[in-house]
Amino acid sequence: LLSYQSIALSYVPRPDGIVLRKSPNVLIAERSYAAVPMINGVQVDEGTLFTLFQSNLTTTTNLKPFMRELPFQNIKDSILDNLIATYGTGLGAVTDGYPFRTGLLDEIFPDFKRRATLFGDIIFTLSRSENYQVIANSHGEFNF
Repeated sequence: LLSYQSIALSYVPRPDGIVLRKSPNVLIAERSYAAVPMINGVQVDEGTLFTLFQSNLTTTTNLKPFMRELPFQNIKDSILDNLIATYGTGLGAVTDGYPFRTGLLDEIFPDFKRRATLFGDIIFTLSRSENYQVIANSHGEFNF
């Protein structure tokens, strides 16, 4: 967790063929889970901790190879460019980034808050949203 490759996520549930036959996201998509009420959510600013150790990724030019190496090995350039562009640049990326509601504060090094927001969304928010879309309205899903 506390390393340059923090978003590689070493400690997530992985299929072993016995206890966990498939990845959790595959099991959810197949609806192979216990149909019990669930609470599904993430805390604000989840990506901040994952971003502390990449102080050299201060521009989009530096960020793209990193993103291609770890979370998105086979992503098309146009898709990666659009994803990164979603998080803006400059002052807007700082004031709107993780940790939220801190304005210009906590921009520990250039591009920190934009990258923290991007990593938090990729690691936490998008998977939560994907799970919620599958599970919602089936048996009592509470989302935050």
